[in-house]
Amino acid sequence: MMQWWIKAFDAASAAGFRASRPTTALGLSRSEMTDKPLSLYYAMTEKFSDHLSTSGAYPEKFVLSPVLHDEYLRDVTLVSQAVGKDIDPTTHMGIRIEVDENSPGVMVAADGTEVSLQ
Repeated sequence: MMQWWIKAFDAASAAGFRASRPTTALGLSRSEMTDKPLSLYYAMTEKFSDHLSTSGAYPEKFVLSPVLHDEYLRDVTLVSQAVGKDIDPTTHMGIRIEVDENSPGVMVAADGTEVSLQ
């Protein structure tokens, strides 16, 4: 069975996105992931996973700017298409998402610390 991230990358490629220097599961270097499909989705997943493994607690929330929220919605659409089922765009892996015009894009840890998604 093909992994969902491979299907999502294939969907992104079909939409016109290309990578030139493969270094990650998506075939993108970290610098190439800026404004690339799934980069925000993966950044949020990585911050969540790191937080959970170090603190043993779920983060409080994610706070995204309207531009980042639009990017997240695009990413969720690609992942939903790849896995063949709808994903709730109001949460990320069960963690609520807030939209704030002034946010640079952060995860708010269980202790209230803000962790940048960039």
